[in-house]
Amino acid sequence: MVIDARADRLEHVVVRLFVAVESLRAFYEREAAELDLTPPQARVLLLAAQGRSQRDLAAGFRCDASNIVGIVDRLEQRGLVVRRPGQFDRRVKLVSLTDEGLAVRDRFQAALRRCVPVLADLDPDELARFERILDRFEPPPA
Repeated sequence: MVIDARADRLEHVVVRLFVAVESLRAFYEREAAELDLTPPQARVLLLAAQGRSQRDLAAGFRCDASNIVGIVDRLEQRGLVVRRPGQFDRRVKLVSLTDEGLAVRDRFQAALRRCVPVLADLDPDELARFERILDRFEPPPA
């Protein structure tokens, strides 16, 4: 029986990717909870930094825009985001971070940077190559 070393290495990489994803997910959820955020709320804070429509946020989540409304409602109640009508289409609601929302987002981003020391230790070329490899992954079909 011939052992396929490449297949074994690929299998090992896939298993390690799953471990990495689960580790990142657990950290993400824990850090969001520390800021009294659900993971989707934390994600909206990351995505809405420059102001995004609810439809754009839904595309980032790969869900229907109606699913974003409740998440944004709760963030708005906490004073972390505001909704404004779109400049060219008042039916479009743009979600922007308030000053408090920016501060919470900044704390969350700082926590995320601390969570992955293995990535923080990569030199710029290694990080760029890793990013290019990750960019090859396609999101799953909706």
